[in-house]
Amino acid sequence: MNWVTFDGSYDLGYIIQSMTGRESLPDTSQGFQETVQKLLGLTFDVKKLAGQCKGLSSRFGLQRLADELGIRREGEAHHAGSDSQLTARVFTNLDLTLSRDLKRKREHEGEIMMIRRVHDRLVQDLIMQQEVMEQEILMRCMPRRCYGPVHPPPRPIMYAHYPPPCGYFVVPVVPRLSNYL
Repeated sequence: MNWVTFDGSYDLGYIIQSMTGRESLPDTSQGFQETVQKLLGLTFDVKKLAGQCKGLSSRFGLQRLADELGIRREGEAHHAGSDSQLTARVFTNLDLTLSRDLKRKREHEGEIMMIRRVHDRLVQDLIMQQEVMEQEILMRCMPRRCYGPVHPPPRPIMYAHYPPPCGYFVVPVVPRLSNYL
């Protein structure tokens, strides 16, 4: 069972004392909240919820909250049935509003995450393309053929004599790097 109140800490305290045989209530608000949760389960305070909604305040009374949300009261103010019904209707409206806002926020966060994933994928693709282009440029710059005499391996003698290097390398024309960047 869920409990919905409007600034109902005194009401909850009365219910708890009724259930525990008039035992004294905890001294701290945290202790009181723990006792409420243990004995009554999930409780909602419409006044506190209103403080979390944009354009509303926890300083508003029940009638002002209802007026701000466009909810019409049935019956007279400060009568149990009328106040209870109005509290339930305001809670339902706030719950729907908060749920819609939370859903929109999650959708927006999902869109942001999707954009980030696409961005990361594009950056990875660009890095890979750059690496491929660098490899292509290096391959174009490396000598392709060596012309000149091929020397036999040196003979094992006491003082090895190596002939002077001869031949030449053909190096292709290197394209400008600015064309690729």
